[in-house]
Amino acid sequence: MNTVIKIDNSEAFEALAAEWNALLSRNDTNNVFLTHEWVRSWWRAFGSEHDLYLLTIRDGGTLVGLAPLMRSRAGLAGRKRRVIQFIGTPNADYADIIGPEKEQLVELVCAYLAAHRDEWDRVELSQIGQASATTEAFRKVLERNRSPYEVKEIETCMGYVYDGPEDKRATFQLPRKTSLKRSIKHLNDAGGLTLEQVDDREAILGLLPEFFHAHIVRWEDTVTPSKFNKPAFRAFYENLVTNLGPAGHISFKILRFKECPIAWFFTYRYNNTAYLYTLVHNRFYSKHSPGNILITMIVDDCVRQGYAMIDHTRGAKAHKGIFANRETVNYRVTIFKSSSARLRRRFYEWAKGTLPARTLAENRWVMYYKTKVYTYYADRGPAALCRAVVRKLLHPVWEHKTAIVLEHKRDSSAPAALPPEVTIEQLYQKDVGTIAAFLGFEPGSRKHITVETRFADGGDCFLIRHNGHPASITWTLFKKDYLPGFDRTFPLKENEAIFADDYTS
Repeated sequence: MNTVIKIDNSEAFEALAAEWNALLSRNDTNNVFLTHEWVRSWWRAFGSEHDLYLLTIRDGGTLVGLAPLMRSRAGLAGRKRRVIQFIGTPNADYADIIGPEKEQLVELVCAYLAAHRDEWDRVELSQIGQASATTEAFRKVLERNRSPYEVKEIETCMGYVYDGPEDKRATFQLPRKTSLKRSIKHLNDAGGLTLEQVDDREAILGLLPEFFHAHIVRWEDTVTPSKFNKPAFRAFYENLVTNLGPAGHISFKILRFKECPIAWFFTYRYNNTAYLYTLVHNRFYSKHSPGNILITMIVDDCVRQGYAMIDHTRGAKAHKGIFANRETVNYRVTIFKSSSARLRRRFYEWAKGTLPARTLAENRWVMYYKTKVYTYYADRGPAALCRAVVRKLLHPVWEHKTAIVLEHKRDSSAPAALPPEVTIEQLYQKDVGTIAAFLGFEPGSRKHITVETRFADGGDCFLIRHNGHPASITWTLFKKDYLPGFDRTFPLKENEAIFADDYTS
């Protein structure tokens, strides 16, 4: 007889690793996002914001099914709803109920959820792949039970499958657009392009700070700032490398031009499939499409190595279509507590699809401020958000600026003790290129001229490295007590300096 047992503590969840992966090997969708290592990595980074709601189905003592669920709280303060979701939402590109007998497992999961209706307000299971039998199983079970539900296509997923003769694999080359050929030729003629593949766990961990910084610089001042501004996301990727790396499931690809990295791709290798997960490129080289060049080289390399599929993961972005010949969809299954709740959801979806709503949603500035408001609310809470709005509204009549005055000896023969992994070096006008690479501006730009002017005005610039990687750039002013940006004078003593600006990755 099958029994459903809820696991709500991390210790019991982590102890399932061997049984979990053994069961996954018999699942109709066996992908990296369903492995215990991936789910565990996500939970360690983000689990504190959710309640574990993992349902295990056992026949006697044997694990025959898994519903990797959690309970989240969605909505604004005072109107938060308890929502049952897959662990990993919204960062998992694929999710599923794990086990071979899908309809039977879904029947048991639905029965458990119905018996514990007081523990949730809505069930929303997203990113169920087209190849999975789970979506159809939910349809059958929920129709049979006459439960209010909705099934909807939510994402397009693209991939490349080699369908040519096997004897041509070793020399395979993806067809290239004329513009991409020109970019590749230009960069090869100017110094040469090389593809570097890093598979060693420790080596990848050492490259992550550079990868995070490149992503932050690439997306700053846009409507979608980098996710790596948040420590939890950086911890998540470090967890992925730590947990999936030993089994060889992580591969880090770097495109170099004259030995300088200009594009990075964080990828997975699992079950004869290469998953292209997170791409970033150096925006100095944007006009040469380094990201597209890197994808082309990765697809070529993966086909030659014999991979059955190169999965571009979810999202129908324009650049993916250039490198894909397969397209599937992901589904979302939503279970409501009542028919009225389903009706309200349908009205909301209809309203979102109207022309005025679409026009607002696609407006660049609406997207920008919506992202800022939601990020600020999630990070600091409603009270801090209200204070920030008030400060913004009062900014024209009350401008508040601060500076820090530090006691520091210039050219001191006895510098302060630093951890061995931290080093400090002074930069000079000849090092403007280093500053440009860190802050993400192009030579000759307005920012470039500003930096040169700061050196000419007597500013001192210091670069702080952590394990050899740039981590922070700081401007310090010695013996200069007037700052035009603050329009005020700071009286300085002999060993004091003004700590004016700090940029940290």
